[in-house]
Amino acid sequence: MLWKNKNEFTFEGKEYEAEDTVTKCLEESRRWTEVVAAAKVETGARNQRPRDGKAWTVPENGRVKCNIGISWSKATCMVGLGWIVRNSEGDTMLHSRRDFNGVSSLLEARRLGLIWAAESMNSHKLQKVSFELEDYELVGSVNRPKA
Repeated sequence: MLWKNKNEFTFEGKEYEAEDTVTKCLEESRRWTEVVAAAKVETGARNQRPRDGKAWTVPENGRVKCNIGISWSKATCMVGLGWIVRNSEGDTMLHSRRDFNGVSSLLEARRLGLIWAAESMNSHKLQKVSFELEDYELVGSVNRPKA
């Protein structure tokens, strides 16, 4: 609200009463607080009930865990990827997300997700990272490449 009023004053010469601006700012702040509170309740409910019924598990001592999420669209050949790194207390250390175009299969999307997350851990100089994603075949091929 303040930036909008400042810009309108600067570029259009439009002036506002201070009392009106403060009233509008307080109203916007109240709305924002309500939206954030509602989002926290919704997010909390989602985090308490994982889709597959599994809860987050603590990484081994001295390690961090990188969970990878993948959402692929066959219709658009796009994939959205995200990862989050947490310590043994469950505290978030890092997270990121991005998308890729021209991804023709779910397997390719999953491979991209794992490679991107591993490259990200390397660029952040993180060592002793456990990766977790929902693809038993891909995880097995990484854990036991000769199997």
